[in-house]
Amino acid sequence: MTFYHGSKQRGLKNLIPAPTHHRLVDTDGVLHPNAIYLTVSPIIALLFLVDKWSDDEINLGCYTNDLEGLELDVVIKELKPGAVRRYFHNLGGSLYTVEDGDYDWGKYTSGFIGEHTAYEPVKVLSERRITDVLAELKKLNAKIIYAKPASSQW
Repeated sequence: MTFYHGSKQRGLKNLIPAPTHHRLVDTDGVLHPNAIYLTVSPIIALLFLVDKWSDDEINLGCYTNDLEGLELDVVIKELKPGAVRRYFHNLGGSLYTVEDGDYDWGKYTSGFIGEHTAYEPVKVLSERRITDVLAELKKLNAKIIYAKPASSQW
């Protein structure tokens, strides 16, 4: 299985667990204050190159029928016109492919089915430099539902 990680840091050879704002308890009940977020979706990895978007402006839907979360359907829904372009156009960073592993699925740790978590360093297999996340999302045929501009009512 291929796992991805998006980062603004370029040239990484290994990913190192960093402090997380989630309270991550693994499937054995162990609390992990540091983690690496991974995903099987390059689309999700690209989205997380942005520091934070407003949930009032963009909604990320992630769906699976797979019992391990290894096959995902991702939908990006723009709630305010122009938000997708504002957050992702000309945003750069690196899309890393990392070694396969037995990573914890977010369904059981953070509550987000689109992610997996690692608690130990992870080896980077390849790096693809990205200069425009929005252009990459389009190349990957990401499902983006754009908001319609509000019409004035007279």
